[in-house]
Amino acid sequence: MVKNNEPQSRIILISNNKADSSAARLLQDFAKRITDATLPIISDSSIRKGDVIIGGKLQKKIKKDGFSLSTKGGYLRIVGAGKGSIYGVVTLLEKYLNVSYYGEKEYTLTKQKEITLPFINLVDNPAFQYRQIQYYALNDPICKMWFRVDDSSKLFAGGYFVHTFNRLLPPDIYGKAHPEYYAYYNGTRHPDKTSQLCLTNPEVFEIIAHKVDSIFKANPGMKLISVSQNDVNNTYCTCDNCKKIDKYEGAQSGSLIHFLNKLAARFPDKEFSTLAYQYSLNPPKHVKPLPNVNIMLCDIGCTREASLTDNNNGREFVKAMKAWTKITHNIFLWDYGINFSDFLTPFPNFHIMQDNIRLFKKNHITMHFSEIGGARGGDFSELRAYLVAKLMWNPEVNTDSLTHTFLSGYYGKAVPYIYQYLKLIEGALISSGNKLKIFDSPVSHKNGMLRPDLMRRYNTIFDDAEKAVTDNQVQLMRVQRSRLSLQYSELEIARTENVKDSDDLSRKLDLFEERVREFKVPTLKESIYSPIEYCQWYREHYIYSKK
Repeated sequence: MVKNNEPQSRIILISNNKADSSAARLLQDFAKRITDATLPIISDSSIRKGDVIIGGKLQKKIKKDGFSLSTKGGYLRIVGAGKGSIYGVVTLLEKYLNVSYYGEKEYTLTKQKEITLPFINLVDNPAFQYRQIQYYALNDPICKMWFRVDDSSKLFAGGYFVHTFNRLLPPDIYGKAHPEYYAYYNGTRHPDKTSQLCLTNPEVFEIIAHKVDSIFKANPGMKLISVSQNDVNNTYCTCDNCKKIDKYEGAQSGSLIHFLNKLAARFPDKEFSTLAYQYSLNPPKHVKPLPNVNIMLCDIGCTREASLTDNNNGREFVKAMKAWTKITHNIFLWDYGINFSDFLTPFPNFHIMQDNIRLFKKNHITMHFSEIGGARGGDFSELRAYLVAKLMWNPEVNTDSLTHTFLSGYYGKAVPYIYQYLKLIEGALISSGNKLKIFDSPVSHKNGMLRPDLMRRYNTIFDDAEKAVTDNQVQLMRVQRSRLSLQYSELEIARTENVKDSDDLSRKLDLFEERVREFKVPTLKESIYSPIEYCQWYREHYIYSKK
């Protein structure tokens, strides 16, 4: 492709579709970064040996977002379905040209004078047809392509993604005049934002059907919308009509699926997604979702210290999942993988991610969203996003090998220390017997994985990690950013102790504040809470108030 920094190949675009054009530009971009040579992108029928051909006839075995790479006949052919040609280029760069991409404009490559490819004959398809993660670095368009993930705003009409009841039937518009549109429980109607809807009220159905029709007309070409419960548990309707259906179906999802099926029948060319979440987790016994009803199944109630099949609340979720898969294969799995109360709390769940994603694939899940926080400064946000994205594409990859690949490229000479820390805290969690919850505090683990002797050991490891990369400012910054979760945990646990050293705490808080400012950490929690505000509160209400 390139010899002595001069282009030998041309990139031939067979079609002008968006994915193929993006794939061509991505390959051109990185070939230039590697060799300083610019491969021309042309549309030309006179193809010659050595050319790179993007686009063309798909093989039957290539599925959505899948691709084929072939150098047969002396040409490099990249053919993909959906965004597959982009992912084919990513695989080419990663597997054959030694390029790795980790985060927001964070990548490694080896500069060289030549690019020569071996014989390649590869077909690759994703395990899930839709893959979504939370990760701050996806603002970088190359990172988003590299991680091979989707964007719900491109799929759900009008941004109606989840928890849409209030948007579809706003209580501040309808509540006062029509309290009967909203859930009846505890002896009264609740026409407010904490309530669900009365799904057996025929006027509710017609208003939502009209609203849905308007949304689709305003978003031509889009076919999916979420009609789903508000993010409040156990506020479902228990009026006589709703209660009758739910009792017959043996689950609170009964009236919900009856309602969604009516919408799906009204608009057979559209698709309707709804949540199986908290009170609606279990499927109905009799009614089955129509083929154009998508079930967004959420494992929010499960702990993360063990795989879903290896803890009690996880097994309850697996039971519900298997029951849903018996009545539909149109399932969107919503998984959780961070502490949403405190993004900076250590959350050592890396050992369970592969087991859970394999489980989802085994149970015919086709769409997968991993809500992993992914905030800048959050507990190992970069590694977590990298591994989850890889596993969503192929649940059978070697995660330990991938972890070493990431750590080596991202942390450089600090890799043995970071790996040691990850394994140590993972073992400490497991041996402690404590649950790893997604709404928790470091204080919950002060006698377990964050007990004093272990905290001293962790800090020694990070001291050594920082020393190992003092000659590389970028890698030092990454090590220090990854240390924030320990610093935050120390501060939180200190507030529960009877004896305190205010001067020592002040120094630790000053350093924490200095680092979160330097690394532009936006929030500590899912609900936005600035770490700068936290530091101010900590000084005023803890250090100085009791000094």
